[in-house]
Amino acid sequence: MSERTVIIAFGAAALFIIVTMIVFMVLYRKKVNRRLKEAAEGIETNKKPMIPPVKFFIVTLFLTIVMAFVFLLAMAGIASLSYKEDITVRTNSTTQFHSYGISQLKNTPFAEYKKFGDEISGYKKYTKQEGDIIINYYILENKELSFLPHAVYSADYTGDKDAVYVYERNMIQGKNYGGGNGYGGKKFILDKQLNVLELGTNGDNDIETVEITVSVYFEEPESDARDIDFEKKMEEKAAQKAVLVLTKEDIFGKNTDGQRK
Repeated sequence: MSERTVIIAFGAAALFIIVTMIVFMVLYRKKVNRRLKEAAEGIETNKKPMIPPVKFFIVTLFLTIVMAFVFLLAMAGIASLSYKEDITVRTNSTTQFHSYGISQLKNTPFAEYKKFGDEISGYKKYTKQEGDIIINYYILENKELSFLPHAVYSADYTGDKDAVYVYERNMIQGKNYGGGNGYGGKKFILDKQLNVLELGTNGDNDIETVEITVSVYFEEPESDARDIDFEKKMEEKAAQKAVLVLTKEDIFGKNTDGQRK
């Protein structure tokens, strides 16, 4: 029930009292004048005493307030019967991986992750290695805990030769959704971050595959980000590359009802 409804109800009550008192005073004066005239003419009357204006006002005010509250309660009851609350829990608008540095993980479910290779409570750790690139990925064990990310990964380069540039690409494909992100940089410290799969309002119900690619370069690659084949050309120039592909069964288990809806 809105504030406007309350104001209208009590405004109408005040107007009702004013109109009622005006009508009463007009009738009251007529009766008083008639009785005075009858008394002056010696006419005896056996009529009931007239209710005083003050008493009439108090009675009218009380009854009007009661009726106003009854009206408001009735309106609130009608509103509650017709009101339907639709709650949508939203996280990110797009399903994708987000990178978090170790310092950002304080006071989170991943606070115990201090260095590359650490275990994370509630997650089962898997490892994939291609060349000198290691990818540790963590899958949520209790699929019913849908408020926690279902997949997390971290990567590291362990080779002897200095990696001057690192490029990561995450692609997520679904029946009605496809997207991802890519990022890279000089002296990119892979082992100082966790990449968390955050489900969003798009694509979180129909994930089919998640592809994670980590590319290492011993020389800074030259590439134009405006090029349509930018990512492909970047990966072709990589000195070493590791690719991890996860299916929805890998992430959500055989019972994919665990995905958020």
